[in-house]
Amino acid sequence: MAINKKGFTGDEVGRLMIADLVTAYQNALQGTEKGLLSDSEKTALVNNLQKKEDIRAYNEYKYLHDFVVTIPMRYLVSQNMAEAAFWKLYLLLTSIWRTELENESRHDAPEGNTVVHAAVSISQIMAASRAQKEQAPGAVSNDSFFKVFRAETLLEEYGANVCQCIQIIVRQFKEMFAFHVFLGIAGDFCNVDGLESLISPVDESMIEALNNIFSLWKHIACAQGRDEGQREELVRNVQALLTPISITGLKPTQEAVFAAKAHMTFQTFQGYAAEFINQYLIAPEEEKP
Repeated sequence: MAINKKGFTGDEVGRLMIADLVTAYQNALQGTEKGLLSDSEKTALVNNLQKKEDIRAYNEYKYLHDFVVTIPMRYLVSQNMAEAAFWKLYLLLTSIWRTELENESRHDAPEGNTVVHAAVSISQIMAASRAQKEQAPGAVSNDSFFKVFRAETLLEEYGANVCQCIQIIVRQFKEMFAFHVFLGIAGDFCNVDGLESLISPVDESMIEALNNIFSLWKHIACAQGRDEGQREELVRNVQALLTPISITGLKPTQEAVFAAKAHMTFQTFQGYAAEFINQYLIAPEEEKP
């Protein structure tokens, strides 16, 4: 890129540096490392800023640049934490099912027989969920897949761990959506296109899969000997614990986005950007009944 070394203002140099970051990142995904500017060109542009107002303006953009460059790593951390919590929750729930299936089989099997069961796979979960959704209204449910799942096991032995996993997943997805919105607002603020491309789109399919798993627990059976009232209470408690997660509820509201746009200044990026995201763009926690 040809540089007129004395022809750029501080604002222009600042925006060029951010545009260079975006271009370099996009090119890196294609297997090259070139940005808009070489290192020598960037040095020359900065060194030729002489006026105080140009230096001040450039430094303001530099604060913005230096925070934005950290977002891909912050996003990756949130993504990894959400995935780890998802698989921990998946293993917790399927381990309950597997244990109950084994216990039921040992109880029903002739003496001396050993019954070995494979773990319930995620494909079985998805297939069972689809079957339930496709079932005609009023049809009798074939719930043999679910009949030995125990509400008590989930609530008494795993409830705290399940709740913790759900909270982690919800929080990390809120952060990922917030990072996307923040980059869009920051791009508009500094008049640089493509900042959102610094991070991948949020994978909503994880939430959809989790909700499919939760939906199966509607068919949970309770221990024998319970009366109808106790069984209904257990089922309500399980469904309260495994409430489907609203994807819309994980995203910043339109009102929050407007507020963030109205309050973003260059000072935001001088040590306050993380607090800004948390204050304006992290969706508030929903209180469970």
